[in-house]
Amino acid sequence: MRRALPVIGVVVLVGVAALFTWRSIDRPAGGGDADGPMAFAPADTPYVIGMLEPFPQAVIDDWMQRADSLGPLYARQLDDADRALARQGGDQAPGARVLAAVRAEFAGKTPQQALAVLGMDGRGRMALYGVGLVPVLRMELADPDAFTGFVTRMEEQAGQPLPRASVEGRDYWRFAIEEARVDALLAVLDGHLVATVAPAGADAAVLRTLLGLKRPAVSADADLARVNGELGFTDHFSGYLDTGRLLAALTREPTPVEAAFLTALQIDRPSLEPACRDEYAALAVSWPRVAFGYTEVATDRLVADTVIQTSKAIAQDLMKLRAPMPGMALVDADTPMNLGLSLKLSELPALVDRHAAAIEATPFQCPELAWINAGATGARTQVNNPALFAAAPVFHGFHLVLDHLAFSDTGEPSEAAGTLVIGSDNPQSLLAMARSFVPTLANVQIAPDGKVHALPLEGLPNAELAGPAHVAMGEHLIGIAFGQGQQARLPDALTIDAQQQPLLVFGYGGAVYEQLATLSSRMAADTGDAATREQAERTAAIMREIASRWLRRVEQRVEFTERGIEIRQTIELP
Repeated sequence: MRRALPVIGVVVLVGVAALFTWRSIDRPAGGGDADGPMAFAPADTPYVIGMLEPFPQAVIDDWMQRADSLGPLYARQLDDADRALARQGGDQAPGARVLAAVRAEFAGKTPQQALAVLGMDGRGRMALYGVGLVPVLRMELADPDAFTGFVTRMEEQAGQPLPRASVEGRDYWRFAIEEARVDALLAVLDGHLVATVAPAGADAAVLRTLLGLKRPAVSADADLARVNGELGFTDHFSGYLDTGRLLAALTREPTPVEAAFLTALQIDRPSLEPACRDEYAALAVSWPRVAFGYTEVATDRLVADTVIQTSKAIAQDLMKLRAPMPGMALVDADTPMNLGLSLKLSELPALVDRHAAAIEATPFQCPELAWINAGATGARTQVNNPALFAAAPVFHGFHLVLDHLAFSDTGEPSEAAGTLVIGSDNPQSLLAMARSFVPTLANVQIAPDGKVHALPLEGLPNAELAGPAHVAMGEHLIGIAFGQGQQARLPDALTIDAQQQPLLVFGYGGAVYEQLATLSSRMAADTGDAATREQAERTAAIMREIASRWLRRVEQRVEFTERGIEIRQTIELP
């Protein structure tokens, strides 16, 4: 078994890599394919990630082209693995031979050609789902024989075949994980690559269910399509975790598969007291599902959402904390970096008090949920802090937008230019508070008229980084511009888009990512260790390539909506 581990490692790595390259050809929208991977996911699965329809062919081709230049860079990363394996047993060690064989298989190949070696064509669909709690991964193969041939060649290089078994005449690879009393299973079945785990010594009925030889009566593809429609996801790649189904899987009578696991692991099924069962069920109603998926897919732009769905009452309470994010007009696809926070602090104490009081009046009885009781008491204490009451009337957000950022050889910021915008319902009071911390502001007479004034920086830390500074105030905003010519940005900074109310926004451009790569190279050059220096240079080269081909800009937003808490990632591609 130990000699077969290098081959197992290769197979696992192949599966992980394939997760990032799967794409589908045209098929009926919303699934409906009786032989697709999603057809094997049971309708009551607690969790699922799947593809119901293809990515656009133009996007597939674009991604393949962008990935082409990364192959040689990642190949050089394998040099360290070569050396480590050679130290363990020389060039003829099984692991070293397998790694050399892998490199030979993929050397000089384009991404499409590399996938063909594995029996894939970049268009196969996938599904990752739970049979109860047991994970099953299914991938479509364009050429099953090619994948089997690849594994066979790796076995030959390792000098030992992988352990095999069969059920109902269908072969699969079985890797015993003795300390865990389970087996990892890998099979090529009806054009699918299937990976899962089974209890050690599982009978044929359990294996048939896990490997999909016994199909579920109703599959989850229609349910996933419904979730996509409700949340605005495309059918390309999406998924969810259903808390109600998860609770059901933990509390119902064991299924034959679950009973087999309990027997193999020699454990009793955990039981919940009635109070715990009821309280967990109430939490599942309040927080029913976490779902994610793409909402926009194009060759130059990708948008993905994660939605933490809540009950209507919780969503409405969270939305009371929304406030307009200042400075959004300053951000575009070429902005190097920005960070903003927006929160209606004046609503927070009453909201926390009300929910904490409800928990204190009817505390959770389940011991595993006692932390919620303690958290409610602690939150009530923290939110009634005098400092919060002082800040709440004059502050509801800030946004720092950097138009230029550079680092010294030591990694410290050496140059910066941009704008800091602060949102306030009472900017005059905010200015008075700021003057108590920055005495030089007392010499600047500012009115909420949008006029730009020079801002003295004497005595402030790191003032030399910012260069000339200017300030202007509007009815609900104060803008501070720093850096040569940045005062021209202040009129835009003092505008508010009431539709833009994220709790948090954070973004960075590919240029910043590339600067970090260069900085990494500089710092590595100072080390006396040649191997460390070489490794850092290879990593920096990959980072620079990613920045130039894949990252024009990345932005993350967290927002309270009528659906709950939404996290959106937008990637602008060059």
